[in-house]
Amino acid sequence: MINKYLLRKNFKSTYLSDGHVIYGRMAFKTKRVDWVDTTLPVVALLSVHSAFNEGVDGYFKMTTFLTQIRENVKGNVSILFADTAHLHTLRLAQLEDPLIDCLRSAKELALHYDSYIDSAEVLYWSSYIMADEEYGSVKEQLQQLIQTDDAFKTVLLTDAEAAYTEKREKEFPNKELFIEKMIDDLIEQCVCIQILAKKGYRYLLYPGAPCESTEYINRHYTPLENYLHWVDVFVTIEKKTKIFHEKFIMNG
Repeated sequence: MINKYLLRKNFKSTYLSDGHVIYGRMAFKTKRVDWVDTTLPVVALLSVHSAFNEGVDGYFKMTTFLTQIRENVKGNVSILFADTAHLHTLRLAQLEDPLIDCLRSAKELALHYDSYIDSAEVLYWSSYIMADEEYGSVKEQLQQLIQTDDAFKTVLLTDAEAAYTEKREKEFPNKELFIEKMIDDLIEQCVCIQILAKKGYRYLLYPGAPCESTEYINRHYTPLENYLHWVDVFVTIEKKTKIFHEKFIMNG
């Protein structure tokens, strides 16, 4: 079978837990390689509420993701924490204050991985995308596009329905309302792509493929000279070794 990933970088990291050292050996892979050694502005997008960040595996994946991007880009790297990217659907959940929860979670995540972010510029969706002076006008144009571009309307609905997984069905039993709010979130993501392109970013790296709707907007409504290339990053944990280490035992 032909390996679909053209780039592979190996990485090792350690994690300390309850008197043990866990050694991780990871692989960082991408299908495209044109971003490597680029001097063009690069943005790494990170979801705040994601399994990618959770637990020991999340630690290994995050450290690999952040380190490899920083080491393989020659130009400026920005880390964009998507704190409010899913605020519309989160407001359907039983949270006391979804906005405060999003902002707090993003700050905690950025602080936790501060040493791996290093010299990269740290940005937040709420203050960088939503506060941009063109945010309102771009969002309005995209909302109007739903009425005039049937293809865009179709991919939005397809993406929203695909997001209604079995897990979310249990969490959000009102499918019609979830789809409505998910489309609002997808519009926000399309706005983000447009604004990042306008700000001069040329590569966006994310641990996952883009939605059809964001790709559609990027492909059909972003000027060629401003095109933002989405790089789907795949991080795998090849091996984990847990070793008892008396040095880390707390004295009783």
